[in-house]
Amino acid sequence: MGKAKFCGEELEAAIKRLPQGKPQMDAYWNAVRQADEAGDPYWRMMFRCRYCYEATFRDDPPKAIPVAAEFCALFEENSEAFIERSPDGASEMQLMIMQMGIDPIVFLPQIPGDDDGRILSLGQVLSYRPAHLLVADGPVLAVRGSEKGV
Repeated sequence: MGKAKFCGEELEAAIKRLPQGKPQMDAYWNAVRQADEAGDPYWRMMFRCRYCYEATFRDDPPKAIPVAAEFCALFEENSEAFIERSPDGASEMQLMIMQMGIDPIVFLPQIPGDDDGRILSLGQVLSYRPAHLLVADGPVLAVRGSEKGV
């Protein structure tokens, strides 16, 4: 028996019928994987957006950090796919997702730098995360131990 064809609209409608919070978070995470497997650039971005929204407003905001980084990388590669479907909201969506990825950083624990003064990368900062979240390499986001009170 063949695999069912991916339909982002149907999947999103089914997810929206679930209770908000953990059930939707888990369903959006699954939808991200399905969209990745299907290779649909619009839904790869849109489901990451929905996941970030759920994490930010109904769960644990730091969970949005790596997923927002993935969204931004996908948007750089496939912005035309998003703009085609959402011409008026593409720029706002990108800014909103970036903000959801940046805002929780101020609440992360301070991580001391190495003895030679290097600052840790985002991937190193997020190495403690649950395994179901992806590590994203990105800009420097940690603070050296000598910079207390930040």
